[in-house]
Amino acid sequence: MKKTILIITDSVSLPRKTKRGYVKWEDTYYNKLKLEFPRYEFIYLAIGGAKKFKLSRLSKPFVKFLRKYRALKYVPLAKYEAALLEIKEKLNPSHFFSLSIIKAQKKYELTLKGISKNIRDYNNILKKHTKLIDLSSLPVEGILDDYHHINELGHDYIKEQLVIKFRTITL
Repeated sequence: MKKTILIITDSVSLPRKTKRGYVKWEDTYYNKLKLEFPRYEFIYLAIGGAKKFKLSRLSKPFVKFLRKYRALKYVPLAKYEAALLEIKEKLNPSHFFSLSIIKAQKKYELTLKGISKNIRDYNNILKKHTKLIDLSSLPVEGILDDYHHINELGHDYIKEQLVIKFRTITL
């Protein structure tokens, strides 16, 4: 039976279309890990905080106000922690990793005041319950021009950070 490696992250690492092209499935860190470590079963949970489909039903001025007021804090911390523990209990992985929410760029913090504190709070919960891959040193070149999502370089960086962490434990 294969050992299971669970990696939880937010939606920033999903394949996506960008102004400069596409971040394809083949270019994602999780696809590359799967190819490099075929003896393991990888489970990826990429869960975003913003419910875009719900926000799209609201008027633009209200959405702007809501995002600014909540500073993109869509899930209360206690509920987030409880959900994380439930995932861990139900999936019972051999190893449970998480990717930290990437540090807010200065322009992003100016747009959403308080987002940096919220990111630290959520990352502290991840650090408490998982083997956290700290992405605070993710090069700016690996982040898209929306200041939040990652490009192919970001995926390569994350893959390398995970490989380094894998080497410190018995897989």
